[in-house]
Amino acid sequence: MHVHLELPHHRRQRTAARADRALDERTGRAAGERAGEHGRARPERPGGRRRRAAAAVLLCAAGCAPAPNPGPPAVPPPAVERREATIANGFIELTVHVPREPAGPKATIINPVFDRDALLAAGAVLVEWRERWDLLAGFAPRHPAAPPTPERPVGKWLLAAPSPKTVGEGWFGFIGWDAKEAVPRIVDHLLRDADVDPNRLAIAGNSTTGFTALEALAYEPRLRAAAVVSACGDYLDFLRHSTLAMNGAPLDLDPGYARRLRERQPIAHPERLTHAAVLMVNGRDDPAVPFRCARRTATVLRRAYARAGVRERFRFVALATRGHRIDDTGRREILAWWRRWLFLPLPAPSATAGHAPADARRTPNVPSAFATSAPSA
Repeated sequence: MHVHLELPHHRRQRTAARADRALDERTGRAAGERAGEHGRARPERPGGRRRRAAAAVLLCAAGCAPAPNPGPPAVPPPAVERREATIANGFIELTVHVPREPAGPKATIINPVFDRDALLAAGAVLVEWRERWDLLAGFAPRHPAAPPTPERPVGKWLLAAPSPKTVGEGWFGFIGWDAKEAVPRIVDHLLRDADVDPNRLAIAGNSTTGFTALEALAYEPRLRAAAVVSACGDYLDFLRHSTLAMNGAPLDLDPGYARRLRERQPIAHPERLTHAAVLMVNGRDDPAVPFRCARRTATVLRRAYARAGVRERFRFVALATRGHRIDDTGRREILAWWRRWLFLPLPAPSATAGHAPADARRTPNVPSAFATSAPSA
């Protein structure tokens, strides 16, 4: 006698098998028909198709994914020698970065503000400096008199003052000393270095150091080029409209202080700057250095360069940036300016009037960042 026992798990297996077959029929496949080892169809185990699909996904995730792209090989940084020096009786400390290639005198930039790696790769000597104001601490009186009660404090940051009469006076004092005293001493030191090309000596600055760079050109005719970023040469207009100073309120400076600023500001003697190729880069919406101040400075300098017959040596770039900063467009402009005036041969200072732009010639040791920069003419 054959006895068939119907157990509960048998009914569950048949129900799962019927569900699998119904799913396969809708997708055009017969899950119950698969060739076995002896050419005979074998019924698929319940849930087998789903298990195989999950296994395939796991296998593909583990071994079928393409290997990540390692990207281009890293370019090794140029071999650079770092030199330290002190001048002005130890008050000024210099750090000079000298690429070992190319050999011989090289273009040199004092206070590079952007793209140091690109400049070093191009073969430029880069110079940084700082001043040891702490050395003067011993000269302060032991018991200084209490400062007078502020009349009406104005300004912010280094331009803050106890009265509108002296707003920005201390800040402009630092700038004046750097421009008239520090930069010429630095140039004297650099020109004793065989790695420095005296015909390709430049200065750069951003914000405070931009004011310094622009003013230094009036005192140092050995500078051949400059990149002045977020700065201007109309000091009185700057003080009146900058959010760091009077922020649009009427300017009422001490007469002696106002006279000194009026005499030394670059727009008062633009002809003293035309020996150098000057790039100005300013944002149109910069509350710290208002665009009106930069635009007036550019107008005065452009006319002076035109009168000197060297119109191509001045360029003004206005950026559509917000705040006290520049964008990649400004940085490309700076690289293009250096390429034009430092990395291509220049004639002697006395013979530069009216010379053709150097962009027409190609020079070695210029990285791709220079070649693809925005035009500078």
